[in-house]
Amino acid sequence: MRCSAAALKEGDGFCFTHEPEAKQAHREASIKGGSASKCNDLNLPPLSLKSTQDVIILLEDTINALRSGDIKEKTATTVGYLANILLGAFEKSNLENRLEAVENLIGEHKLKTIKYD
Repeated sequence: MRCSAAALKEGDGFCFTHEPEAKQAHREASIKGGSASKCNDLNLPPLSLKSTQDVIILLEDTINALRSGDIKEKTATTVGYLANILLGAFEKSNLENRLEAVENLIGEHKLKTIKYD
């Protein structure tokens, strides 16, 4: 059965795995991929992140763990990325709550104005 992977070059039809000139590169990539950790390098319980302060504490812990070498850069980057998304959600929620409060005040003001006219 013929390999169905995409060819590296036009004409010869070899993929990365079967390219004769890339045997050493393929071997090195296989070793590197096989030795890479497939799971989280932290074994921590879930953390409740209900406030901006909780996220600040998470980021502080993550920065310190990265600086001490306890976690990998990729893990710290992922935590930072997700924390940024969460902070954006907190900000959006806060704006929605403030808008609702303003709308309620305007509604109350209209009711008072109508009663006294």
